Amino acid sequence: MSSRHCCLCGMNVGVGIEVAHLDPAKSDFDNAIPLCFECHAKIGHYNPRHPRGRKYSIPELKARREQVYEQHTRQFVPPVQYRLTQSGRELPDVGFVMHNMGDTYPVRARVVVTLSQSDRNYGTPETTGHYNGMFLWNLNPRSGVKGHFQAPEAL
Repeated sequence: MSSRHCCLCGMNVGVGIEVAHLDPAKSDFDNAIPLCFECHAKIGHYNPRHPRGRKYSIPELKARREQVYEQHTRQFVPPVQYRLTQSGRELPDVGFVMHNMGDTYPVRARVVVTLSQSDRNYGTPETTGHYNGMFLWNLNPRSGVKGHFQAPEAL
């Protein structure tokens, strides 16, 4: 996912890359970060009694890892267009259209709708899973889906 790029310095290091643990006590996939030898040493040999600078935090390292992953994998994820529409509908019925704009790869999308107005949050429009992230929408290249949901009358 990093295409042999260090997730800290960003250098392409070829075979000079290794997987480091963010938290030495955990061994799951989310706890791994590909690093060059030099950066692995930097995050592993921090002495809190004699700090120079600041130790990298786990959230900071995860955010940097996600940036590098995004940079080196974005060509594999086609653009998806998602928009709300009122075409042919009246409130509280809200429609949406979602399209896979790519030519090569299919997309599986999760839709999470949160209805809110000003500082009031109404939550998700229903509980069947289509709009709360539980349902996976399958979109083949250059295809789309249409759907709709009911907004609360209070909106």
